[in-house]
Amino acid sequence: KMTEAASKEKKALQDEMEEHKKFMKHIATLREEKEEAMKALEKEKKEILESTQTMQAKKTALIESKAELENQYQLEIDELENDLAGTKMNHDQRKEQVVKKKVMSYLRQSGHDVENRRGKKLGEKDIEAMGNAKV
Repeated sequence: KMTEAASKEKKALQDEMEEHKKFMKHIATLREEKEEAMKALEKEKKEILESTQTMQAKKTALIESKAELENQYQLEIDELENDLAGTKMNHDQRKEQVVKKKVMSYLRQSGHDVENRRGKKLGEKDIEAMGNAKV
């Protein structure tokens, strides 16, 4: 009976040792899976960080590009406004010269002396006064 009991106990111990080996193998597998998952998470974290840095760099470049374009457009607008103001001033001066020429021509044809006593041409006020007197 003793041998049979020892044999059963030996068998039970062997079964328990086999279970223990399976359990330890399962724990080792779980540790490996955990390690692989951690590595995958670290890799993904690194990729996300790099992607974020790339997007931030692109955003910064776009902001700088936008500012440069705004400055360039403002310079062009200012230049065009200055050109327009200069053109308007030139146009007004030419228009004034044409009007003065016509007034002087009219006054000469009407027999007015368009030179004053010192031999200088008459000023705007003089011409205006002559025009008003004639009208």
